[in-house]
Amino acid sequence: MTVLGDDEYFKGAIDIVIHDPVDGITEYYPGGSTAKLIHSQKYSSPDEFLSENPHCCRFVPANSGDGGPEVGFLERIIGIRVVEVSYTKRYFDDGQQKASKVIAQVAVTSCGRGLSYR
Repeated sequence: MTVLGDDEYFKGAIDIVIHDPVDGITEYYPGGSTAKLIHSQKYSSPDEFLSENPHCCRFVPANSGDGGPEVGFLERIIGIRVVEVSYTKRYFDDGQQKASKVIAQVAVTSCGRGLSYR
């Protein structure tokens, strides 16, 4: 049994993010927002993701923020931690390449496996 370093937790969260089956973004404008389906350019690996999004990950308290994973007390005791991943989602819209900042929260087990948030 070993204790994971921060990088192993972060790579577990990134693996979930780059395999996210939902292909969409939220566009914000004064007074509101709109959800939009897109065709994103997927990252091929956690290493490619990290090279384009350095310093993308940080630990956040469990059960914080809208849309974050629900993590119980027992789960926290056994080592599940919540990682917030802030990155640039690349996509095409009307034939033009665009990018949008996206934030996701992922629960990661003490084995380094991210738990799907969908």
